[in-house]
Amino acid sequence: MSSGVVVRDDVVTAVAPPSRLAVVARVAAALIVVAAFAHWFTQPVERSVGDLLRSLEASEVTRVVLGAPAEDGMMGSFSQRVEWETSGRDGYSYYTVSTLPGEQVDEDTLIVQAVAGSPGAVALERRAEYYMGPSGIQWSPFAIVHLMMLFVLIGGPQPRRATKWAWFWLSFLPLGWVAFLLLEPVPVWQRTPSHPPERRFTGGWAWITAILAQGVFASLIEGWYDSVPW
Repeated sequence: MSSGVVVRDDVVTAVAPPSRLAVVARVAAALIVVAAFAHWFTQPVERSVGDLLRSLEASEVTRVVLGAPAEDGMMGSFSQRVEWETSGRDGYSYYTVSTLPGEQVDEDTLIVQAVAGSPGAVALERRAEYYMGPSGIQWSPFAIVHLMMLFVLIGGPQPRRATKWAWFWLSFLPLGWVAFLLLEPVPVWQRTPSHPPERRFTGGWAWITAILAQGVFASLIEGWYDSVPW
């Protein structure tokens, strides 16, 4: 005999607002993401030797660090890393010295001459040994935080406003993880039970959004495009 009660499996119950402890934890995690992004933003960005020469001519460089000078009588071709400091974001590049017949290049001397001819005061330093940059895998705080957040996304419950694949692609936009931490599963400012939207943002649309937004962010944040795996 039927009791007259129909059980529906398509009804989605509301989610209670986050507790104070959860809000504190999520906001603290979001601040860690912001701090890691700020640290990344202070790191030198790769540019070209031409950019260095133009910056020297414009008196924007205060310090240049070259690799070891080429030895007298050296035959061959090699590249080294040059680093420089500016009033804005510091830069680095790779310059070439070649004594091969028909391929003679001396960007080392070119940079030294540009330093000497710069209108501003520029400190020129040299490393004692050949230098191509830091060796081994370089883990920045931003990369570590990104990896940890991926584990949180994969191992955590299903988000309610976007799918996991959607948040994966959105995480490669600046401060995408901050949005995830503040919005999922319920916004930190929510004080009443929250019902999920009828439709979630899916991975395909998130990928398209990230691709389209990438050009904008790359023009606003120097070096950002190089940090995205596409």
